Amino acid sequence: MIEGAYLFIIFALVVAALWYSNRGILRPLAAVLDEEQAEVEGIVTPYVKGHFHGREVRLALDQRQGKQTLRMEFFTGKPWQLQIERRTIWTRLEKRLRPSSYTTTRENEFNARFAVFSFPAIVFASWLARPEIRAAVEELFDRHDIRRIEHENQNLKASFEFNWSRESSPNKVRPILEQMTQLLHSLDSIS
Repeated sequence: MIEGAYLFIIFALVVAALWYSNRGILRPLAAVLDEEQAEVEGIVTPYVKGHFHGREVRLALDQRQGKQTLRMEFFTGKPWQLQIERRTIWTRLEKRLRPSSYTTTRENEFNARFAVFSFPAIVFASWLARPEIRAAVEELFDRHDIRRIEHENQNLKASFEFNWSRESSPNKVRPILEQMTQLLHSLDSIS
């Protein structure tokens, strides 16, 4: 009985420390939002939500398999499906499993570096044919270490992993949100 109480206390302390730590990571990010006073919400997946340049955004912290990932989600209200990531062995396999959603551009260098899966594929192929869009995507991956850009559940999302030595600071997050906002504006033009 007493051992169970000790285990419960230890568990509660770990959860409290994790909760406090997550809030410490997300709280400074509220400064990049238009509201600047957004509160951290959620326990299992903490997040901050508000607006960035008038666009509805949510910054969520995921902790899976020992990795911390900051996910930025912009609400679009569009039913599109989009996934952009660096080309890997897994994306080559996915290309074979989902050939109808695999999207290519006329730029061989871009196609060699990135795997794009989308629906409607023709819409995103024409969108990615624009040099400024490809440049923005490349900058997000190369300069800002984005792992994936995707659109699902009516949200355009970008995520990157970080660890304690590379904090998610407002200075790191603001340029990513700026780039994502540019992508959103261009997506608005194709709808």
